[in-house]
Amino acid sequence: MRQFAVYELRKNGGNLLKTRIKHIYGDVHKLRDEIQALLELEAKNIKVNPVNGHIEIKVRDEAQQSLV
Repeated sequence: MRQFAVYELRKNGGNLLKTRIKHIYGDVHKLRDEIQALLELEAKNIKVNPVNGHIEIKVRDEAQQSLV
C-alpha cells in the first residue's frame, strides 16, 4: 500500500489550518473526490494544485486527525 506525505500547515498567524498531501501518483482528482466524500467536505474546502499535484484541504481539527 502506498503512503502519502501529509503535512499540517498554519497560515494567517495560526488561525487557518490546512492539510497538504504530497507525493501522489495516479489520478489526483479521483483521490480528491474520495477524500471529500470520506470527510464530508464541501468542494470549496479541498483543492488540487494543477502544477505540482498536491491536494490542499481546509479542515477542522477532528477531520484533520483522521488524515494523520
